[in-house]
Amino acid sequence: MQLKRSFPFSQVILGLSLLLSIQATAQCSYTLTLLDSYGDGWNGNSIDVMVGSTTSTYSFSSGSVATFSITAAAGDSLSFEWQGGGNYQDECTFNIANTTTGGILYSSPAGNLLSTSVPQYTVTCSSSNQSTCLYSSPYFEEFSGAGSGWIAPTNQFNIGSLNSCWNRDSYTKYNWIKAPSPSGFASFTGPSGDHTNGGQGYLVCDPYQFGTGSSSSSLITPYVDLANDSAPQVSFWYHMFGSDIERLEIAITTDTAGIWTVLDSLLPIAGTFASSNSPWQQAVYPISNYINDTVAFKFTAFRNTTNSSFGNYSRVGLDDLSVTEDTSSCSSPLNLQLVSLSISTAQVTWDTTGASNYQVQWAQGTTAVSGNTAIVSNNSYNLSGLASNSTYTLRVRSICGTNDTSGWSSNLTVTTSCGAFLAPWVEDFEGSDWVAPLSWFSQGTFGDCFIDSGSTGFYWKVAQSPKNQNEGPSTDHTPTGGGKFLATNYRFGSTAPANLSFTSPWVALDSLTNPELRFWLHAFTTNSLTQSFGRLTATIEKLNGQSTLVFDTTGALQGNQTGLWKEVIVPLSYASSDTIRVTIGYKPAGLYSGQPFSVDDLSIKEAPACPQPRYLKTLSVTTTSATIKWSTGGATNHQVRYKKVNTTAWNVISASTTQAFLAGLDPNTEYRWEVRDSCNSTEKSVWVRGPNFYTSCTIYTAPYSNNFSNNQWQGPTNFNPSGEIGNCFSRFEDSNDPYFWTGARSGFDHYFQTGPVNDHTGGSSGYFFSRITSIGIDTAKIELPAVYLGQVQIPEFSFWYHMKGPGIGELNVYIRKLGGSDTLIANFNGQQQANSQAAWLKKTCAINAFQGDTVIVSFQAIKAIASSPFFSFATAICIDDVSFDGTSTCPAPTMLSATNVSTNSATLTWQGTSTQSILEYGPAGFNIGNGQIVDPVSSPYNLTGLLPNTTYTVFVKDSCTANLVSSNTTINFTTTPCPAVTAQGNISLSGTTVTGINTASTNDSILWIWGDGNSSIGDSATYTYSAPGVYQAQQIAYNYCGNADTTTSTLTVCSTVISVFNVTGLGLVKNFGAGASIGAALSYSWSFGDGSTANIVSPSHTYAIPGNYTVTLVVTDACGTSISSSQTISVCPLITPIFSSTITGTSSFNFLAQPNGLAAYSWDFGDGNNGNGINVAHSYSNIGTFAVTLTCTDTCGYQFTFIDTVSTCPAVNANFSFNIISSGASGMLVSFFATLTGTSGLIW
Repeated sequence: MQLKRSFPFSQVILGLSLLLSIQATAQCSYTLTLLDSYGDGWNGNSIDVMVGSTTSTYSFSSGSVATFSITAAAGDSLSFEWQGGGNYQDECTFNIANTTTGGILYSSPAGNLLSTSVPQYTVTCSSSNQSTCLYSSPYFEEFSGAGSGWIAPTNQFNIGSLNSCWNRDSYTKYNWIKAPSPSGFASFTGPSGDHTNGGQGYLVCDPYQFGTGSSSSSLITPYVDLANDSAPQVSFWYHMFGSDIERLEIAITTDTAGIWTVLDSLLPIAGTFASSNSPWQQAVYPISNYINDTVAFKFTAFRNTTNSSFGNYSRVGLDDLSVTEDTSSCSSPLNLQLVSLSISTAQVTWDTTGASNYQVQWAQGTTAVSGNTAIVSNNSYNLSGLASNSTYTLRVRSICGTNDTSGWSSNLTVTTSCGAFLAPWVEDFEGSDWVAPLSWFSQGTFGDCFIDSGSTGFYWKVAQSPKNQNEGPSTDHTPTGGGKFLATNYRFGSTAPANLSFTSPWVALDSLTNPELRFWLHAFTTNSLTQSFGRLTATIEKLNGQSTLVFDTTGALQGNQTGLWKEVIVPLSYASSDTIRVTIGYKPAGLYSGQPFSVDDLSIKEAPACPQPRYLKTLSVTTTSATIKWSTGGATNHQVRYKKVNTTAWNVISASTTQAFLAGLDPNTEYRWEVRDSCNSTEKSVWVRGPNFYTSCTIYTAPYSNNFSNNQWQGPTNFNPSGEIGNCFSRFEDSNDPYFWTGARSGFDHYFQTGPVNDHTGGSSGYFFSRITSIGIDTAKIELPAVYLGQVQIPEFSFWYHMKGPGIGELNVYIRKLGGSDTLIANFNGQQQANSQAAWLKKTCAINAFQGDTVIVSFQAIKAIASSPFFSFATAICIDDVSFDGTSTCPAPTMLSATNVSTNSATLTWQGTSTQSILEYGPAGFNIGNGQIVDPVSSPYNLTGLLPNTTYTVFVKDSCTANLVSSNTTINFTTTPCPAVTAQGNISLSGTTVTGINTASTNDSILWIWGDGNSSIGDSATYTYSAPGVYQAQQIAYNYCGNADTTTSTLTVCSTVISVFNVTGLGLVKNFGAGASIGAALSYSWSFGDGSTANIVSPSHTYAIPGNYTVTLVVTDACGTSISSSQTISVCPLITPIFSSTITGTSSFNFLAQPNGLAAYSWDFGDGNNGNGINVAHSYSNIGTFAVTLTCTDTCGYQFTFIDTVSTCPAVNANFSFNIISSGASGMLVSFFATLTGTSGLIW
């Protein structure tokens, strides 16, 4: 296949690098320029330049610029590193230039933005020859023949030699050499032979195992003179088989330019180089822009060293280079590239070749192209109807005429876009495109449209289980599907990847009003090396490229594998109507296992109308209560629900603060609780789960037993060497001591030659045992929880034991009262079983002396020195199935019954062995201990004060002695309903006195409410109103148990009627108010004197013309009595006064008021003097500005005011004199001098 490309010269400069010249011994020269924006030098700041192993410091103390020349020998490395150290660093900058070419290699920002620990610029001075190797075109190189200098290396410690006119980078772990390669990997990378005959006449960029690390290597040709060419081109054959190959870059330079211009970057197209035997490919580039120039070419191979093959599969082959004249009749299209891409289309273009038509061919996949074709007349084609998120390969060739076509262009592979998902969008990682591998040694397969970044040794993986029992979550956040989630995983490598992240597809937020991002996090490990987790971040990127860090956390988030996932909620209102994607990034704290940050259930949805509470935590617990707290999502009311773990019934309470007290809990019990915000009667947030808690231990009551089967008891592991014991047990040692007690789940938790193969009952449900950590005599002690023996007679304590091991010394069992001293109740010396398969033994201890006491039992294990060092760790003393028991002597009462049940009382009777009992009662469903308690009590007992139609639960137990009570006997009964009540009676009114008489049952209570805030009680009542009005009188009948009924009468009370009103308002608009009139339920009738009327209490009326009007108000009360009142009012129009002022002297004015015809005019001249009349004159005695106030009074007596200012000035005097300075044929020069008073300026 031939690849021939052209390029626009103005667009090919992709970067600058120092020219690797073709000379052997020349120096490199650089110019370092220091700049100061203020012009006072660098004020104590400096920069270090290291050439090879020599460091020099540069600065300057004055001026704006200083220039220094830096030289280096071939092979020297140079670094330029800002040191700072002085003041005004923001004034300091510098640049580095190639002295030979004058090109700027680096320009710095201000010094206050520069690092002092990392060089700003580094470069290596390349080796060169003193004399230039110069060739003329046509130029050919086949890379064959030792006589030409092409010698292959003999081993990995040398790189052979090249022709003396060729140059390459120095020895590293990636080198251009003459084939064959001295390294292996032949079946995984590189060609099997050269392009022409399968021999070894080619060059290869080869991976080495020694030297400094490198991910690229360059090879430079000799110079070729193009003076005799009219259409020069460069061509070569290349081979790029190997999974670590990234690209092969070709660049061109001239002997004068000093810069490299990149011609192309060749990629290892999938399907083209499938094996070492895949055919070589040719690349051809026209270089007509360089006619009459002398040029050289640089080949740079790039590889990826972060894969699992560490960059070893990266052998790039080069063969048969030529620089010749282009004589082809039909050229292949060049520069085939993607212009635009969508979810269903891809537009491509290529450079024109002069052909009349082009043929485009494409197919889905990454293999060789076949199938679909199209003929086009221009150099562009739009592929449509493509599948989204799919890969296509295409190529193009020229059609110059009949039977005259070019070769195909290089293949171009494109992948259509996923497109933007429309929110709401959810990813729970449970889809079939998410594939979780069987082990943590593989990454798995990410879902479509997600992007992951990392390395083969450190990456995000698709997980379906924890990495092991000591780190990671036990399951995903919502284990309803496959239980998949994403987690970080470190396997190997000496450096962390620069970008360890995964990125979601694009999501359009147009359909959301208030979008928010949510995801769930889990971070747990017991690995002591990873106490500090790394840093996890979430970043939102918009389509315009703007990125925002929205979340940042570090450290462990959970205390165990089963700890609740934590939800992260990020408001996205700032990105509303945008299209975004989410990147979850992770920067590890170190390179070791045990950092599985896990992420699940990523979503972008509408934020709820009622936001959920956050930051739930348990503040404190007791044996029967817990205090919990949270932060509100915005509501002031909340609901809390809680229950025992592994039960279904919730207890629900309401809270008006962000803290709640949970009462009535059982001791030593695990509880689950949740909270939601209650924004209003209809809007509630989702339930948010808080951390589970255990209530504190209590004093147990015998009979009591424990078989150590719950998961509180855990055996020791490498990550948790102390194991775990039950919540209410106390041990005095752990794995930091030579000997300690711990839980066991099977016989495999023991050392060799000690312990049983299973627990006492034959399974692996659990027991506890003593474990050794070091050889020598030592003891271990564990205490059982406190047990009350007041409910049993002839108490006894029993347990099962297994003691196999030559290193066992003794087992002592003690008992003590609370606050007392230990009493030995059992002792065993040495091992008690012959082998691990031997049966467990039981020991029963009589503890009659402690009847009625609260006791604590403890086990003391003593390890001895075994007779043989081989058995030094055989010291396991094992205990199972402990029990406190005895005979009960206080039976529960019998024949409990409830009789004479009424609406508020009931009689209880029972039979018992004791004359005293304890009774507790309350509404059905109450928790024992929270009811009403009667102690002591005897049968029969009458309960009173009960609620009607309510079911009650009663518990009765006998109190046989002060320390011995029976169990409870219980009964339920329901009180009778409350009888109905009817309000019925007569209400009569005489004048202002009302009388009420009840005509219904006299057994009910009667309340009379008179409607004016007063009331009376009794079957009959009389009341006198103090003021007329319409009143709602009520008769309320109610009975003893809360039922009630009401009847209402409307009463009209009349008395004296008074009509009175007031008038306000200026101008033609008048406001009338009759609110001061007196009477019962008054109605109003107005006559405004101009033919207009109104009938409301406070009307407003606008008169058409000024004048005097008689206004009449008639008020009528509810009894029909009418009274009138009248007023004569004067109506005048509104006026707007104004005046003008005329200066009659230096400080004198004449004032004229408008309008005329008003009743009076008064003046305040602002200097303490006053005047009257429409036209007045006034003289001021002082210089200044004065506020003059005019007050006008109209014929209705209303006053109006206008204010303006006048200013007085001193007299102005001006004079001047002059001098004739010179006089001649060209004119006269005169100087004038002015004398002024009373003014600040003049005009000549």
